[in-house]
Amino acid sequence: MRRQHGRLVVPKYGHGRHGSILPLMLLTACIFFLGSFAFSAKELPDYEAYERIYEIGGLNFALASTELLFVAVNLAGNIVGFDYEQFRTMVLLMSMAMLSFSLLRVERWLRAGGYNPNFAKLPTYPLIAIFTVAALFVFFLEFFQIRIRAGLALSIMSIAFSVYLTARRRNRFRVVFFTFLLLICGYGAHASTTIILGYFLFFPFLCGFLYLNFRPLIGGLKLKASIFVLVMAASMYLISLVSAQSELRGEQLVSPLNVFRLLCLSIIPIVYIALDYALAKKNESRLDLNSRVMGLVVGSGHGVVASRRLSWIYFSTLCYFSLAAALLVFYVAGFIDEAGEAIVRVFTLNSVSAIFVILLGPSRYLRVWLFLLLSNSLFFLHTLTASG
Repeated sequence: MRRQHGRLVVPKYGHGRHGSILPLMLLTACIFFLGSFAFSAKELPDYEAYERIYEIGGLNFALASTELLFVAVNLAGNIVGFDYEQFRTMVLLMSMAMLSFSLLRVERWLRAGGYNPNFAKLPTYPLIAIFTVAALFVFFLEFFQIRIRAGLALSIMSIAFSVYLTARRRNRFRVVFFTFLLLICGYGAHASTTIILGYFLFFPFLCGFLYLNFRPLIGGLKLKASIFVLVMAASMYLISLVSAQSELRGEQLVSPLNVFRLLCLSIIPIVYIALDYALAKKNESRLDLNSRVMGLVVGSGHGVVASRRLSWIYFSTLCYFSLAAALLVFYVAGFIDEAGEAIVRVFTLNSVSAIFVILLGPSRYLRVWLFLLLSNSLFFLHTLTASG
């Protein structure tokens, strides 16, 4: 990206020595799907629990009037006559199809806007690609083979995110309605996953909207401080809510937070983001909130695509920074001594944000999101092997 005669010029898609992450994501999904037939899922956690749910058609959720979409999916499988293995394959196909659709939609939007969505220069691309594919493979295993309710919900939320991100201004009311409908569907699949992803995926849009519309009235510095306070308040509320819910959901979520996990989930990202922000210079390769348009701006072509993607990446990173800071504060204060497992489940969902940050292309925060994606995968593998 460069300036030419005072205009922001964005290279066309596919130009230059870059490599796109989308083919690797889709290839990983296909390999995972084919590989799922080569191993037995019976040894995986939650296999028998979901089997019991399927055998009674989700009656336990229906009686509690919760997660009714997942109840409907169970009933549909029973009506068609699927056995449990066939049902799991059906849910896997649905989830992966929806996630793939959302990735393709974002990629097409980037192409249509003329923006180059490639994310890494050739010399470093192979190494980043290998790590990303490995992390994605573990991500698919966790959410599409074990936490299948969460996987179904996050796939629906991914479509909602892609629809809202790529919306055209003239369709904004229809898009808002459709996005809201998808959020309801996600809530019906898995309520807690939808709430958490609402913070990770959609709260950054709210921050961008506030910055764009209130900056002329309040001023850039005061508004940024106000947005940060708002995000910190939301982060603290989310951490406290998860901590309280862990006590209600039973002993399986009651455990102390491992210090090494605290280091990777909170301290390292905080240090990295803070240092990067402090050392950042105002140039074309970095996001400058004062000189670049932010959020869902009026315009066309490169400007809209570049500003919207940069706005979301910036504010999604700010949201994670705030959540990590809130976790550190609560940990030091001793308020989450027994909510370790619940906290980890919340932070694991930032992998969805990481996937979209990587897909959207180069940014100053790409490395920290790659680190988070890899950390989540390694922690899950450790948990899986330890439980086995």
